[in-house]
Order: sequence, then C-alpha cells, then structure tokens
Amino acid sequence: MAWLEDKIVKAKEFVAEKMSSEIVYVKTEVKIGSPEKPIGITIFDQITGEPYCVGIKNGEWVKEKGECNTQTNQVNQTDQTNQDQIDIDIILN
Repeated sequence: MAWLEDKIVKAKEFVAEKMSSEIVYVKTEVKIGSPEKPIGITIFDQITGEPYCVGIKNGEWVKEKGECNTQTNQVNQTDQTNQDQIDIDIILN
C-alpha cells in the first residue's frame, strides 16, 4: 500500500483494534474507555521512562507503576488507592 503512504484519508468513522501514530490531533473530544469497560491510560515518566497506569477511581486520580492492561494492574480494578497529585496536559485543537 505504498500508494497510500503520503495521502490524506478522510473518513466519517474509523474502527481498529490497534493503532500507531507519531502525533494525534483531536478537535472536539476524547473518550477513554466506557461505563461498561472503564480503563486506565499508560503514561511514561519524562525522566525515567518508566510506565505508569493512571485513571479515575471513585472520582479521584490514581496511579500505579507499570503499564495498564486487563490482566494485572489496570487502575480501575485495583483496590489500592494512591492519591498523589498528578498533572496531565492534554491539548485539544
């Protein structure tokens, strides 16, 4: 599909199981997870490069060292509460 490499693709809806991108721009809103399947977000420490799973539990930000996944340390399924304050910058264009 080399012919598609430098093209702009416009679609009404895009559904995929996995996506990889250098930059993602969002103009209106971002939804992560759903009420039926709440999930955490893996973010990497800017100094150490270590992964942290962050999410919301009972209305409070929580974080757990390690990547989020459905098998082990997904923030929304843990009974541990870590109430350290975290700062997240999200840019919506």
